[in-house]
Amino acid sequence: MPRSVKLRTEVIAKVQTIVHNNFYCQNDLADELGFAQSTISNFINGRAVDRRKFQDICEKLGIEDWRELAEVPPQKPAATAPPLEKSPIPAPPKTPINIVPTSFSLETPEGSVPVNSPFYIERLPQETYCRAEIAKPHALIRLKAPRQMGKTSMMMRLLDCAEMQGDRVVYLSLEQAPAQALNDADRFLQWFCASIAIKAKHKFQQEDYSSLTSMLGSTLATQEYFESHLLPDLATPLTIGLDAVDRIFDYPHLCNDFFSLLRSLHEAGKHTEILSKLRLIVSHAAEVYIPLDINRSPFNVGISIEIDEFRPDRIELLATKHQLNWTQPEIDRLMELIGGHPFLVRLLMFEAASKNIDLTAAIATASSRGGIFERFHLSRIETTLKSQPDLLAATIEVISTPAGVSLSSNLKHRLEGLGIVKLKDELAFPRCELYRQYFSSLISSQTKL
Repeated sequence: MPRSVKLRTEVIAKVQTIVHNNFYCQNDLADELGFAQSTISNFINGRAVDRRKFQDICEKLGIEDWRELAEVPPQKPAATAPPLEKSPIPAPPKTPINIVPTSFSLETPEGSVPVNSPFYIERLPQETYCRAEIAKPHALIRLKAPRQMGKTSMMMRLLDCAEMQGDRVVYLSLEQAPAQALNDADRFLQWFCASIAIKAKHKFQQEDYSSLTSMLGSTLATQEYFESHLLPDLATPLTIGLDAVDRIFDYPHLCNDFFSLLRSLHEAGKHTEILSKLRLIVSHAAEVYIPLDINRSPFNVGISIEIDEFRPDRIELLATKHQLNWTQPEIDRLMELIGGHPFLVRLLMFEAASKNIDLTAAIATASSRGGIFERFHLSRIETTLKSQPDLLAATIEVISTPAGVSLSSNLKHRLEGLGIVKLKDELAFPRCELYRQYFSSLISSQTKL
């Protein structure tokens, strides 16, 4: 078996397309494989590379049989060896290239997308930027997007990246905070400190924490515990992923203490070696609509990443991953209805790939009661709106006003966090046509009351 092989000329363009559709640039593919960028460049341009690396690249690209693409470069005979006369051996017949995943198993679109999922769509170039940032001391990354737009999925990949670089990683959602902790700032900070310690496999020292609290107060005590107990015990950097931090926006008695703690931990890492080993990833659905001291807020430091909807090319790629042969006009019709909303797009593709519904029928019944969007998405939003009359009234006003509505900061950002509206020039509009159609029914139901 030869040591080097290269792509056949007739497949180079097709393989370049696969690379382009799955990776932002050649460097990303090189980084994932641990190869030099020159190796990837040689591969996709039809120059010879080591056979084992050729096989690894093909596997990463989902190419089932690398031999179907390979051409063995001509070998130079040894200078001292006379040419040998051999009967010509006919080349084996070339078979059609079958570039498909080695297996096809659908994933139910619920919660975050698993780190090893073949259905995950990277947000580029944001994720490339974040992966570089998370390697820096005292990093602070803020991920902002409405619910079900992919914040947690991206956070999990950044935590995985941090773990691969040797960090201890912890994921904590503030949705997990017990009701008792939300009623008292001191109890909340103790819950936070203990949760991080336990998840980091550190034995939480209750007595030491209580002693620090009695002397310094809960905020400084928590920072001191990180600095004097938790981080020295771990001996490696610690990366914390804090999800759903906007849950405490509605608890003003918690916000100042907790958010000033995050800001202080980040700032102290700039001049304290042990705290420089702490890295934070913070996610929130809504823009900050509570008053915070700008000098004590974590929302104006670090880097901010807004996670947006899928672009058309990303939707096309996801359709391919679901083995759906949708045409461009069909994708355009889909986007006219739901835009590039990641969860809604993936939900529809899952149902279509499962043969439960076709695209035409899904679009025709999208806003109907009992449809797939109502069952798995819209009903949850409707329940939330009906439990908060001010949000319900604001939604009805937005739906009823094509030219856009000017809302108070509180209402505007709460609706944005739910994903119902998008903002343009400070005016609120329905995020997509599906929402406009579905929530129009709320207008008539309110009129009847």
